[in-house]
Amino acid sequence: MDKLKGYVKVMRIYQWIKNLIIFSPIIFSKNFFNPNDWRKILLTFIGFSLVASSSYVLNDIVDREKDRLHPVKKNRPIASGKVSIIEATFLFIFLFVAGLYISYIVDKGVALFTLSYFFLILLYSLFLKKMVFIDMITIAIGFDIRALVGAYAIRVELSSWLVIDLFLLALFLAATKRRQELIKLKDADKHKKVLSYYSLSMIDQIIPILTSTTLISYIIYTLSPKVNTYFGTNYFYLTVPFVVYGIFRYLYIIYNKDTFGDPTYLLIHDWPLILDIVLWGASIIALIYVF
Repeated sequence: MDKLKGYVKVMRIYQWIKNLIIFSPIIFSKNFFNPNDWRKILLTFIGFSLVASSSYVLNDIVDREKDRLHPVKKNRPIASGKVSIIEATFLFIFLFVAGLYISYIVDKGVALFTLSYFFLILLYSLFLKKMVFIDMITIAIGFDIRALVGAYAIRVELSSWLVIDLFLLALFLAATKRRQELIKLKDADKHKKVLSYYSLSMIDQIIPILTSTTLISYIIYTLSPKVNTYFGTNYFYLTVPFVVYGIFRYLYIIYNKDTFGDPTYLLIHDWPLILDIVLWGASIIALIYVF
């Protein structure tokens, strides 16, 4: 049982919450009640998530020595020795092959999107995470790939403003995480080389810029005549307060609470933030499908 828990932990299933972005196209495409599209999007989510988990396993294999020096990461199954390198290697192969096969069942293009994400994360783990700014941009591109693979699976087009806003939001989350790492980690550059290129003053200038641009791009999206015509409503702007509160709440947590700033951890542990996201999603669905 302990071994099974180790496998589940190294897969980082809780990180699958990021992959829920894959479902966004089925909402924004007005296909929410299309069962065939739901089948495709669910399979895409499962396949993509398994491949994403395989990248976490591979990353933990590569970084096991550095992780042993980290106050939190030292407890990861591979770094702590609970899961051996051989076991982790077989787990990686199984997750990668199974995920890619499921993605291929949906469509060859979906499999290619999923594979491109894997190689992006592979490059990130090997090289890109050591390059200042490129590390955060790579993470943000990964979020856009999630949305695009969902859109491709059901053959719909995403608004360019929505893609840009998601990119900026992901950059915002990455920047706040870097800030917390600089504050919380002793000799931060020894844990992550790229942290030696960042400074707290630099990050504290970047975060307000990303906060503003993220909000502005979302507001432009809600006010876009093309978007309002497509959805048949002029009231998308009513969802703006939820986005404003969500970003402000996240900033409050980052600046006032003792946390390493993992966006996924915060998302599943802060009830006001969870409630805000649920209300935002409900308001979007109501405006598109009810009013």
